[in-house]
Amino acid sequence: MSDALLQTTPPIPANELERLAALHRYKILDTPPEAAFDRITRLAARLFGMPIALISLVDESRAWFKSCIGFAAQEVPRDATLCSFAVLTDEPR
Repeated sequence: MSDALLQTTPPIPANELERLAALHRYKILDTPPEAAFDRITRLAARLFGMPIALISLVDESRAWFKSCIGFAAQEVPRDATLCSFAVLTDEPR
């Protein structure tokens, strides 16, 4: 297991400023649900046989869910999600 996953508070990625700038350029945060994203989420849940599937975007303080299947929250604090670890690498997780 990597050292990053053993930490209780996820580290900030080295490219955090650039990553956040790119995220904000898309102007997608806090937008209404979209059928195209929901189709992807439903497909992922079905293909992997999972009751929960999310498309999440991680900003400065939270993971916001553009699409959710099987999960009621629209966002969670950044430190309370595995997404904070996913942004540490360019590799699929």
